[in-house]
Amino acid sequence: MAIPEPLDASTVVLLREAEGGLEVLLVRRAASLNWAPGAYVFPGGVVEPRDAEEETLSALRLPTVSKPGFDPPFYAAALRELFEEAGILLAKRLSPRPARVPKVLGEEQVPSQEPEALRSWRSKIHRGEATLGEALRALGLTGDASSLVPFGRWVTPVVVPSRFDARFFLARLPPNVTARTDMIETDVAIWTTPRYAVQAARKGRMPMMFPTYMTLLALAAFRTWEEALAWAEAEPAHPVLPRVVWRNGRIGIALPWEGEYSRAPAAPWPGWWAEVYAPPG
Repeated sequence: MAIPEPLDASTVVLLREAEGGLEVLLVRRAASLNWAPGAYVFPGGVVEPRDAEEETLSALRLPTVSKPGFDPPFYAAALRELFEEAGILLAKRLSPRPARVPKVLGEEQVPSQEPEALRSWRSKIHRGEATLGEALRALGLTGDASSLVPFGRWVTPVVVPSRFDARFFLARLPPNVTARTDMIETDVAIWTTPRYAVQAARKGRMPMMFPTYMTLLALAAFRTWEEALAWAEAEPAHPVLPRVVWRNGRIGIALPWEGEYSRAPAAPWPGWWAEVYAPPG
């Protein structure tokens, strides 16, 4: 059987500072989905052809420097998926606004006549009836892709039926913005400390995929946005392709720098997929 090629994808790890320390936004995938139903994930999804169109890219404020492999369409997909799945649009006004109007927009930050417009464009984009670029121009905005910090790249193991080559971006929650799930792909949105999420995953209370778990494990070491930002900027973001292994009587994941990586089986064994959410042993 031919190994499926991974689809390009973008993921946004959104952080905020709270009294208890750094918190991260996780959304739960709806139970009706074929891929990873009920899993807690960062907002994200597949890069679509229209993310690469000039009509979309010209509506973005892109960073002047990026990491290798993080081309403009990945930034467009990251902004679009965050808007679709969490209702958060990282954007700025094209023209000056009064000081009382925030520059970075979410549904609770815009003037009273605009929340409905944002929701309408969010639905159109989700249904494939409009592009992110069309929405931004209609709202008089430019997408703030420069606020996205590339830091990681994970490729789904070859034994998994649906494969992705996902670029990970770090971003900071703008002031006074509330996440709202779309109730289509995601049905729950929570803010939690990375440390709590890691513990919940280990205890089986929050099923999640391996890259999500490993990212949360890394973030658990930081208490401020500045610390997390410094880490993200220093990460080389080379593609990481894990392999599925049998470890201590259960499914495990081996990484390229681990000795058992070279001994991973070429094909899965019966029943392995039922344990795909299991965190590392």
